[in-house]
Amino acid sequence: MKKLILLTLILTLSQNAHATHFIAKIKTTCSEAQIKSYFPQGLKMLRPMGPGKFAYSLDTTQLTDDTFKKTLRAKGCLAQNTKFKDLAEALKQADVATSLDLSRKGLTSVPKDILKLKKLKTLSLTNNQITEIPEWMTELTELENLFLNSNQLSVFPKSVLKMTQLKKLELAKNKLTEIPQDISNLSQLTLLSIGENQIKALPEGLYDLTLLEDLKIYGNQITTLSPKLNNLIHLQKFMVGNKFYGGNPIQSLPSNLSGLVNLKSIDLPQTQITTLPDSLLALPNLKTIWVPSALSNEMLEALKKKHKNIVFMNM
Repeated sequence: MKKLILLTLILTLSQNAHATHFIAKIKTTCSEAQIKSYFPQGLKMLRPMGPGKFAYSLDTTQLTDDTFKKTLRAKGCLAQNTKFKDLAEALKQADVATSLDLSRKGLTSVPKDILKLKKLKTLSLTNNQITEIPEWMTELTELENLFLNSNQLSVFPKSVLKMTQLKKLELAKNKLTEIPQDISNLSQLTLLSIGENQIKALPEGLYDLTLLEDLKIYGNQITTLSPKLNNLIHLQKFMVGNKFYGGNPIQSLPSNLSGLVNLKSIDLPQTQITTLPDSLLALPNLKTIWVPSALSNEMLEALKKKHKNIVFMNM
């Protein structure tokens, strides 16, 4: 019942002839008594809604919401927000902003004001119309996670190759036709997503990214995988194909995959693979295989009987 009441109160305004009442919710580390002591005037209502959560009402002729929160922050009652979905709001707290999500903003270029966010660690620019990543972005030296899915990138950005501190990079659903050999510069990557592009081959440099834990290459035109795939000893998830978003015209996996000791799942739908190497099936941590579309039912049933420790998915 309390949750229902809170939902009906959040971010509403009501007016009467004498005052304007602002009603909202807040998370705080201070007690009810402490908060009330800070505001002898203007705080109309403060109602506990769970541990560290309150609904509150202000008489905004005496106390604005901005002043209310600034005072609580100054008293150490509020944790600073470091994650933002609006650039203007992030710039107001540029000294603490660590995450910015500008997805679906209709952007055709990267706003240069982002450069003012010196502590930015995560930047999402997905689902826009961006055609290039500017060189100045290399100055975001704290940036670790860069999400560029669903844009209009036709060439792998040279600037990104200089962001050697990156740990997660997503470039799915663009118009990329190749991945440069110099991707090996991004040696700290643990996640790389390049699905749904027009890539025909993977460079040898990609197999030098030995810290990769999650690799997505589905929905391309890749025909072969190098034996150096075995170098990716930290790889846990490998998506070669996807039932809904496409696969690759790969006919076989490398015969020796014994080095992939941390692999937990591999997705192979919409590929032309007809057999699975014994070295893959013998991996100690492998739990799930989304089987290739070309795998025969007889082969699938035989695999299920022989390898009961692995879940074979073909839905």
